[in-house]
Amino acid sequence: MQITHSLIIGGTKGLGKVLAKQLIDEGHHVSILARKKPQDTKDILQNALYVEADLLKEDTVFSALEYVLQKRKIINNLVFLQRYKEQDDRWNGDLEVGLNATRKIIEYLKNHFVKTTPYSSIIMVSSIASKFANDSQPLSYSVTKAGLDLMMIYYAAQLGPKGIRVNSVSPITFIKPESQTYYENNQKINSLYQKMVPLGRMCNATDVANVVRFLCSEQSAFVSGQNIIIDGGLSTISHENLPKILAEKIN
Repeated sequence: MQITHSLIIGGTKGLGKVLAKQLIDEGHHVSILARKKPQDTKDILQNALYVEADLLKEDTVFSALEYVLQKRKIINNLVFLQRYKEQDDRWNGDLEVGLNATRKIIEYLKNHFVKTTPYSSIIMVSSIASKFANDSQPLSYSVTKAGLDLMMIYYAAQLGPKGIRVNSVSPITFIKPESQTYYENNQKINSLYQKMVPLGRMCNATDVANVVRFLCSEQSAFVSGQNIIIDGGLSTISHENLPKILAEKIN
């Protein structure tokens, strides 16, 4: 039986941890490349290979990727979840970690993907912030996500002949395990999302992980070059109608 290997870039917490657990439960060999390994033992997933690398330092990244290849031999799925977390120089940090590191890793690994199965897949986690102004994040965040959307399209065309599918997902604001308490204690925000979103609730990390997991599976074998919006149908409502809908539901 052939083993499926999924490499997650930036997957120690939040969505990455949820996704990694799902893939491990399905029998995948999962490798997680992050700046630091989980500090708390409860965050460590059994059977996951954790590898440390600073995405701002190219030599450490390539050394980490070589180590992963030595241990796992091949790659079936590559998922990009990394994000620049420091507050200094956000512009260069976001672009380097979000865009440049993604490109370098793809170029480094593109000849190591399995070619004989429908499992070869690259998924970039983007955001609806790539399409709309978002004052809760710096400009560099939106620019980075918009760049990922275009990068996804480029690589879908370039790597398709190698049997590699490339897609992205763009979720709305979603609840992570680490932010669960915040939203539970801020029912006004939660209630507003319930009124705005046609499906009547907030998105959560499992919702997003489920779509990424689908893109890692043979069920998506002919899906490539697509950006899947995960917003419970919110993007189907025009900006003109949204205030009317909210006014009716609030009153």
